[in-house]
Amino acid sequence: GGTPQSSTVRADVTVRPDREGGGLLISTITLTVRAKVDGLTAEQFTEVAEQTKKECPVSKALASVPEIELDAALES
Repeated sequence: GGTPQSSTVRADVTVRPDREGGGLLISTITLTVRAKVDGLTAEQFTEVAEQTKKECPVSKALASVPEIELDAALES
């Protein structure tokens, strides 16, 4: 419902040793989103960001990652 003016997205990936199969595995992905959006409150933006994370094809593809965190903030 808002009009995006700008946004930045960063993904920080934590890799750890795979205790079962050897090698490495991704244990956590932290998505950091900062955006300027006209017409949305911070609460609405957080709701949209959470829904987007759930529906994102990349998140679905990485569903085996134990934890995908989201840090989303609407900037003014």
